[in-house]
Amino acid sequence: MIDPEPGFRATFSEALDRQDHAGDSYIVQVDQVGDWQVLIEPNGFLLSIQEICAPLSRDGQLIAAFWNVNSLMTFMFAVNGRVLREFDPLLYAAGGDALPEEAGLPFGRHGRPRVATLALILRMTGVTLTADWLLRKPRETLVSRFQLGTLTNQ
Repeated sequence: MIDPEPGFRATFSEALDRQDHAGDSYIVQVDQVGDWQVLIEPNGFLLSIQEICAPLSRDGQLIAAFWNVNSLMTFMFAVNGRVLREFDPLLYAAGGDALPEEAGLPFGRHGRPRVATLALILRMTGVTLTADWLLRKPRETLVSRFQLGTLTNQ
């Protein structure tokens, strides 16, 4: 269960300084960009988990992108409570369930998987996410208490 505490305004780095995985505490930032609500997890990973993303899409669409310093990567697209597409942008295999918007993007080990992921988000949403927007803009920031053991696949 995710139980948010009262929020505060913070930049990405200020929010990152408040991150405390040891105490089952996860920082989530929220911002409106165009018609989309964007959730950002500085040094987080909860939105790379199907059991979290699927319910968050129950009344619409959710697009989640995750990568870390260990080159673990996930892209997920969920609609109305169902994950329709999930793949690793680094270990990419288009397959039969590829979204039309993936065509021609440089996914894979010899490509540029992070750039491709952001380009895919742009193709799907029309929203451009810039470094300036991500790193410098103060936004609503929540501290969520979450126990990983509450997920069925954990």
